[in-house]
Amino acid sequence: MCRKFSWIVKDKNVIFLTAKDVFHSKRGRQLQKHTCREDWHGHGAIRWFYNFTGGYDRECVDFSTPDHFPASLVKAIKNGQMWEFGITTDMHVMLRQPALAEYEKVEEPAWAEYEKVEEQALAEYKKVKEQAWAEYEKVKEPALAEYEKVKEPALAEYEKVKEPAWAEYKKVTEQALAEYEKVKEPAWAEYEKVTEQALAEYKKVKEQALAEYKKVKEPALAEYEKVKEPALAEYEKVKEPALAEYKKVKEPAWAEYEKVTEQALAEYKKVEEQALAEYKKVKEPALAEYKKVKEPAWAEYKKVEESALAEYKKVKEPALAEYKKVKEQAWAEYEKVTEQALAEYEKVEESAWEMIWSKPKNRIAAWR
Repeated sequence: MCRKFSWIVKDKNVIFLTAKDVFHSKRGRQLQKHTCREDWHGHGAIRWFYNFTGGYDRECVDFSTPDHFPASLVKAIKNGQMWEFGITTDMHVMLRQPALAEYEKVEEPAWAEYEKVEEQALAEYKKVKEQAWAEYEKVKEPALAEYEKVKEPALAEYEKVKEPAWAEYKKVTEQALAEYEKVKEPAWAEYEKVTEQALAEYKKVKEQALAEYKKVKEPALAEYEKVKEPALAEYEKVKEPALAEYKKVKEPAWAEYEKVTEQALAEYKKVEEQALAEYKKVKEPALAEYKKVKEPAWAEYKKVEESALAEYKKVKEPALAEYKKVKEQAWAEYEKVTEQALAEYEKVEESAWEMIWSKPKNRIAAWR
């Protein structure tokens, strides 16, 4: 929303709309349909009215001096060509105090009258709206109660069918799962027993080989420390075959450990997969049986519930439409009354302002 007053500077020209342009011309009447009342004098309205684009938007609400406005707009203001856009409190600074008091003496009771009419119209609108809503609720509530009355026993019936079917499914699958666990757990224990023994055997061989390696390496290292540089070659000569011997013992022990554990794991998987297949063989038909019972029960519930909902909507929707119709008519009446009252206020206000403005002595010196 643009503020009073707006203008556009384009190619050194100052372009704005006067009240005559907006209220007393064919193009102005078209403009009033094109945009809202608050923008009838705004930048968009100016461009639409004169059919151009570009330019620089300007506006000002400080009326303390004409220096804030371009000369052509000052002339239009002084000639009273802008007052039909309405008077704002920002403009009051343009009048001398006694003249402003005279204007307010007329304007204030006119505004009070408008407010009185508007309050009465609003109260009437609320009264009509509330009565219409109460009427809607009166129709809607028993219809909703009827819907709930049909829906709840249908849902209870569905639950009555579903719950024993679910309990049966749970019973069968839990037994099958327990059977699966019964097979799986000893198989896993067997696997762990075999792998632990194999690991212990591997560690025993490895530790003996490492001890043997250390037995050879440590005296060689002690001898090396004793003689150091000349003995380094001798140390390396002893150390490398000892390390090779250690690896020769360790690597087949590790290979043996892996062979035993892989066989044990394969055996475990074979037992576990058979047990799992057996569990699934029991579970899947049990689930199919559960669905066979549940799905028609749910379909029956939905059929009853949807029919009840359709019935509820059949009652509710016309009642809501009636409420909206009454409410919109009441609002239209409120707008009609308030617009007439506002137009009456503006007529009185503009007339008082024009009468006082028309006498230059009533204006502050800058605006004479």
